[in-house]
Amino acid sequence: MQFCFPNGLTKALTLSYDDGRSTDRELVDFFNALGLKATFHLNSGCLGREEYVYTDEAPFLYAGHEIACHTVSHPHLTRLPESEMLWEIFGDKGQLERLIGQPVRGFSYPYGEVSEGAAQAVRLSGLEYARTVNGTGRFSWPEDFLRWDPTCHHSQLTDELVERFLSLPDHEMCPILFVWGHSADFDRDGNREEVLARYAQLAGQPDIWYATNIQLKDYLQAIRSLAVTADGSLAYNPSATTVWVMSGGEPTALEPGSFTRI
Repeated sequence: MQFCFPNGLTKALTLSYDDGRSTDRELVDFFNALGLKATFHLNSGCLGREEYVYTDEAPFLYAGHEIACHTVSHPHLTRLPESEMLWEIFGDKGQLERLIGQPVRGFSYPYGEVSEGAAQAVRLSGLEYARTVNGTGRFSWPEDFLRWDPTCHHSQLTDELVERFLSLPDHEMCPILFVWGHSADFDRDGNREEVLARYAQLAGQPDIWYATNIQLKDYLQAIRSLAVTADGSLAYNPSATTVWVMSGGEPTALEPGSFTRI
């Protein structure tokens, strides 16, 4: 069975930015102008401080994107006792949910530090995925959503990598370009124009699905939950997400709760 992204799209781009710095404002405007989608991982205890976005501003600034957790105060999680680790993660989730009025479902590890204890605390806090900083250089799907490795940091988004992604053939199995960063990095590294030019090259492509991290997670999980007959002719979709497959050279929707002949 050949899967595809919504409406028959064959590739996906998802972006992920940490900390909630005031430099996010310009980046969000840029993404909105190009139709790009991103997830913004916020430290709720830092909002409103100097060089961070204002607390009341966040729901409006990030509208159309995803707000996700990054701990209350951005500590080294692996150096904390379990109770404090849980407070940092679950406390951030609660504060962000009160701020935006909806469930917060994602996370990114501060400093990229991951351990069994940290991953367990993420799971116990009711979060569904957690992004690392371990760039793979590949366009693969995650094996473990609580240790979701991105393709690269935005400083490693080279012309060669962009071209390789754009030129992948349609029969490649739903490749994902997952880029992460901090908007404040642009001023430090002096590469704003270079990185944004590569994002602009990726925008407006007719075969790319522009998705937030949680949209992508939901879709991949829905694909993995499908029940398919041994001969691949009939599929049951038990999830709440429509899944798309290619059938007879055309995209076919597998609606939630439905049996579909392929």
